[in-house]
Amino acid sequence: MPAILSPIVISLLFLLMLRSQLKTRLLSARLFVLPMLLGGALAASSGTEAGEGEGILLLLEALMGIGIGLLQGHLSLIFQEGSVWVIRGSVAGAAVWLFSIPLRLGIELGAASAFGIPMELSHELPFVPYLLGIGGIFLGRALLVALRYPRQMAHQSI
Repeated sequence: MPAILSPIVISLLFLLMLRSQLKTRLLSARLFVLPMLLGGALAASSGTEAGEGEGILLLLEALMGIGIGLLQGHLSLIFQEGSVWVIRGSVAGAAVWLFSIPLRLGIELGAASAFGIPMELSHELPFVPYLLGIGGIFLGRALLVALRYPRQMAHQSI
């Protein structure tokens, strides 16, 4: 790929992510579907075992994702549109996600390097830490929204 295309591709991906973050969606229990699917995909695809240290780092990745999701849930806009409740992310929530990427990578890779933790599973299946982080983000956001707006979510259909 030519060097000029790399910034263009990154910019396009950023714009797609921002558009997705700011899109208005129906507020429903569907918020929990994606985290469950990601968890199931991880369980089904992971035939390799992580070492103890790597397992701790993967758990840390999921927990950081949940924390980021809780913050995004707090920053999400929930309002009534007509007769239905909807949710929309905010620019601040998108910024939290964007700035969390290097933070999560730095913590994971820095801890692995500092403590000499072999990252065998992450090298064999590099999508595993990514899916754990993303699943944690979606789960954290869904949990906070469900706790803050239980009545609104209960009245929406899945």
